[in-house]
Amino acid sequence: MQIFINILSSVVSAGFVFAASFILFVVGVLSGISLSYLYIPVVLGILILFLILDLIWGFMPKKANAKVIMVTMGLLVVSAVIVSINNAYYDSIASVDEQGIDLTQYEPFRENTKAILLNEPSTLKLDKDLPKMDGATALYPLYAAFARAVYPNGDYPVGVRKADDFVVCSGTVGAYDRLIYGDVDMIFAARPSKEQEEEAKQKGVTFHLTPIGREAFVFFVNASNEIDNLTVQNIQHIYSGNVKNWKELGGKNNSIRAYQRPKNSGSQTMLQKIMGDTKIMEPSKKNVISGMGDIIKRVTEYKNYNNA
Repeated sequence: MQIFINILSSVVSAGFVFAASFILFVVGVLSGISLSYLYIPVVLGILILFLILDLIWGFMPKKANAKVIMVTMGLLVVSAVIVSINNAYYDSIASVDEQGIDLTQYEPFRENTKAILLNEPSTLKLDKDLPKMDGATALYPLYAAFARAVYPNGDYPVGVRKADDFVVCSGTVGAYDRLIYGDVDMIFAARPSKEQEEEAKQKGVTFHLTPIGREAFVFFVNASNEIDNLTVQNIQHIYSGNVKNWKELGGKNNSIRAYQRPKNSGSQTMLQKIMGDTKIMEPSKKNVISGMGDIIKRVTEYKNYNNA
C-alpha cells in the first residue's frame, strides 16, 4: 500500500513541478526575458522534483541532499554570471538603428523628392494610357525619376493601394508576380530566375527583356577581416559550403557566416548565376535577408560579427 502511495505522490509531484516550470518558462518568454536565462526555471524544477522524490522515497542521506542543493545552486549562479558576461559582450558590439529604406522619399512628385530631375524638358511626355510600372527596390529611384520626367504631375504612391497605381515598388519577387499576372505593364529588375521564367511559361506569358544598364554585385565583410580580395572561385567555394573557415582563404581561424537573399530575388538570382553549375548550400534561416532594405538592418542585427 505504501509503495502505491509513494508512486501516486511521485506522479502528482512530477506533474505539479512540470506545470509550474512550464508556466514560469512561458511567463519569462512573454515578459521579454532573454532566452539565455530560461534554462533556470527548468533546472530549478528538476532540482525541486529531485528533492521531493527523495523526500518520498528517502534514497539519499540528508547530508547528500544538502550537497546536491549547494552544487546545483552554485552551478546556476556561475552559469548565470557567464551568460550575463556573454550578453554584456554581445550588447557592447556596435550596431546601427536602421529601420530600412524609405522609398516614399523618391516618389516622383512628392515635395522635396529625391527623384532626379532632368536639366531640360523630356522629349517624351505621356498624358494618358500611362504604363503601370513596378520593380526592384534598388531600381525604384530610377523609374521614379523616369515618371517625374514623362508622366503628368500627380500622386503616385510607392505602395500598391489600388489597381490604377502607376509607379509602385513591390520588390523583385512581387514585381515579377504582378507582371506575370498582368497587374503591371513593365518592371525594372534583374533578369528573371529560372523559376520565374517557368511560372511565366505556365501562365502563357513571354518576357521581353530590355537591358538598360549594368551594376556591380558586391560582397562585403567586417572591416577587421584580413581578407581584402575574393575571387569568383572563392565565392563559389564559400557558398557551396566547401570552404567554411576564413583560415582556408588566408584569414583568421574563424567560421564563415555567409548570408543569402530569398529565392527569386534579384540578388539571389545573380548569386545563382555566379555559382554556375555549383549548387548553393542550404542557408540557415537566420542568414536569409528578406528584403533589400533589410540588408542594412540585418547587418546591424548580427552586431557586426567579424566572421560575416
